[in-house]
Amino acid sequence: MILRDIGLQVQRGLRSKGCLFSICLMLYSLFFVHTDTPVFFRMPLIYFGKDCTFYYHFIISFWLGLSQFVVPIAAMLPLTFFHCDDLNSGFKNLSEYRLSRSRYFIHRVLAAAITAMVAVLIACVLFTLFLLCVCTLQGGENEAWLNNRHGSAFEWLATVEHFPFFILVQYGRLMVSAATWALVASCFSILWANKAFVIVATFGLSIFLDVELEKMLGEEFTVSFLQTPDLNTHIPLQDLFGRQLLYLVIAAAVCMMTVILFSSKRILKLRQKLVLILAAHLPGREKKIEWNLANRSRGTFAGEVFTDIRAFTSFATILPAILIPILVVVCKNVFHIHPHSIGDLWLDVFGGFYWFEPEVNFTPIGLWILLLLPPMMGVALSLDREFSSRTQMTLYRFRNKTRWWGSKCVATLIYTIMCSAVMFCSVAIFGWLTGADGIGVLLEDEDGFLTSNYFVLLQTFGLFTGQIIMLTQLQALIHMLTGRMQLGIISYILPCIACLITFSVFDRLRNIYVPYNWGMILRSSIFSPAFDYEESGEISPLCATNVNGALGAQAGVSIILAGISVLAARIVKISEREVKE
Repeated sequence: MILRDIGLQVQRGLRSKGCLFSICLMLYSLFFVHTDTPVFFRMPLIYFGKDCTFYYHFIISFWLGLSQFVVPIAAMLPLTFFHCDDLNSGFKNLSEYRLSRSRYFIHRVLAAAITAMVAVLIACVLFTLFLLCVCTLQGGENEAWLNNRHGSAFEWLATVEHFPFFILVQYGRLMVSAATWALVASCFSILWANKAFVIVATFGLSIFLDVELEKMLGEEFTVSFLQTPDLNTHIPLQDLFGRQLLYLVIAAAVCMMTVILFSSKRILKLRQKLVLILAAHLPGREKKIEWNLANRSRGTFAGEVFTDIRAFTSFATILPAILIPILVVVCKNVFHIHPHSIGDLWLDVFGGFYWFEPEVNFTPIGLWILLLLPPMMGVALSLDREFSSRTQMTLYRFRNKTRWWGSKCVATLIYTIMCSAVMFCSVAIFGWLTGADGIGVLLEDEDGFLTSNYFVLLQTFGLFTGQIIMLTQLQALIHMLTGRMQLGIISYILPCIACLITFSVFDRLRNIYVPYNWGMILRSSIFSPAFDYEESGEISPLCATNVNGALGAQAGVSIILAGISVLAARIVKISEREVKE
């Protein structure tokens, strides 16, 4: 009975669209390192077959890919949203009738971990089979890595004969990492059955843990390092695998504690009492909205937008905007530097990071993505509620679908600005509590003297806000076209990560035209030099965005995305989507 139920849940996960998305994400992660070469797109078979062996392509694909960021997401998609789906469909009540509450959770958590491992394994096997078909297995200069592993922990695997074992070991590492994040995501799903929260909490925790573990214990203890360890490391492979298993056991223990807590009847009664107390003391949303709306605004577009804004702003959407910027400040340790001002904190947190030269640093990219998550979560929560059964009740209140979706786009814009303001205020209050002195930032004036500058902080706010407006409009467009919150979130996160890795080198001028670089004032001409002098005396241009140009471009892209979104809303059969599914 137990194995049968778990097996049915595994089948459910493998047959889901989430599993297909997970496999596609992993394949994209493995192909990512090759996408910066034009030959890869024009003649892929020649690219993989010319001069480079199977061993070379396997190594760079797994070690230089996006697995650090993709594996946590890929582990979530197949089955970790079980609690959200079962609650919405009512299947949870039927399952708990046949099983106890604790067995219901345990079976689905185990199935989620197994499904995540299988999805990652399928992607890895498919990619390996592709390489075997298009690459040569003959030796050559590209097998130099085999000869350079002497003295490292990989020495016993650094032979052509033992390479199959090397492949299996790498599969195992990625599968253990996927199982770990599946358990973490399942734990968050039990805590709050909301897909946006599960994705943001799991992905944010993966970035936060990598940064903090590297600071406290060293890079060799981070989850991302353990799933693709440095090939020159001297740490025994069994020790690295043991650390991975330790993290898996910790995740399983925390998940089991969560299951026990949420299976307890006493805890359930306390939760129900708390909900009743909050419901009794908090005013109803409809009554509160009607009280705040002026009589002349009711039924107008302004009134509709105001109602949507109230739907966007809730405790669940504002709390991440307060906490996550503080986590980023703590990760960067800027507040320990004395003296420092609130402006210094704003610049360090919301200013982004400088251009890379020449090696990409994943830590600032991870922290920047973490900082972009709060507005994404708020938009995902609100739009997911709108595209559920609520759509059938709200569409008829508007004159047409264009007006209905236009109200959502305007509300998304205003909410994003409000969320950005809350994030800046959160850092300001934290800075004041930690002894920040003043607000301005010391910059050189035209005469070369250091003066307190405030205008650059306004520019920082404008660029950062423009960046998240752009991203949330793209997220809303994808969410509306597909009807799937997960795809909207992926369109918000994944292209940003890929572009920040690919287009961040300081001397490639094309990088200033990439929209994902426009939101960082540290990459503007104010802080990054626009040119340099070579030894011959010639001027060499460097990457440096223009602040005014970036602000204008952000506004233009946001307007275009919103316009496409409103026009597409006329074509997409939103009212029929829920019935079809």
